[in-house]
Amino acid sequence: MDLGDQSAEPLAESAQLALQLAQRYCHGCDWYHGAWQYLRLAGVTASFDACKPFLQRVLSELAARSGFEQILISGSADYAMLAAILDAWDVSAHRPITTMVDICRTPLELNAWYANRRSVALSTYQADIRSFRPAEHFDLICTHSFLGLFDAADRQRVVESWARCLRPGGLVVTTQRVRPDAIAERVAYSREQVQAFEARAKERAQSMGDLPGLPAGALAPLARAYAEHKQTYVIRSAGELRSLFERNGFAVEEQEQSGAAEHAADRLAGPPDISSERIRIVARKLR
Repeated sequence: MDLGDQSAEPLAESAQLALQLAQRYCHGCDWYHGAWQYLRLAGVTASFDACKPFLQRVLSELAARSGFEQILISGSADYAMLAAILDAWDVSAHRPITTMVDICRTPLELNAWYANRRSVALSTYQADIRSFRPAEHFDLICTHSFLGLFDAADRQRVVESWARCLRPGGLVVTTQRVRPDAIAERVAYSREQVQAFEARAKERAQSMGDLPGLPAGALAPLARAYAEHKQTYVIRSAGELRSLFERNGFAVEEQEQSGAAEHAADRLAGPPDISSERIRIVARKLR
């Protein structure tokens, strides 16, 4: 079994922990939270690796400045965003004060485990971000592929909440897939795509053998359940994202679009017959 380099993210340990946490705490989302780390560990899905250069650059720039230490992670399937934040602030003279909000306890527990591993404090709140009311304002909100979990009305509520949680001048750093050619309001894997995703997992399992805490034969069923359940609300353009921020009191200071070189790997995370691209945004709350 070749697990590759586990020095940056301890996937070999966290995958089995995530599965255990999902079995204990998830209510209808175990297909996602229980499988995600194993799918990443096996290289079946792309996670947010394509966005790492953007996040590393932006977060490192903010870490070098003062005034962006109070950080909120608004939803996360795993601890990848927390890892990116801590890596950026590792070389900073300032210490981040990190908080995470998620509606499910599983990712909160997983992030708390990772924070303890890195010897840092993390405040966690099991809450719906749309109604979250923090005691103090944050300087920075970070999230990845989060807005696609909501329809248009609830996306509005999410960004309203982000504005409410931030101090004036505070920033949202986020990435989001847009699908200009999608016809339906939600996209999902077709039957053929579910089968192809499962087959890819089975092939990886055959080459890797047993994974930590998971027999080789159990990876394909996890992948199938993930693909059968995975649905995303469609956001069709960067302009739609920009408008969402601007009508809620933000100015979009930076907007980056995924390039062709990363496109093939990025497509692993969604139905492969629907063209898409990743938009990365830095938005500032005006007042």
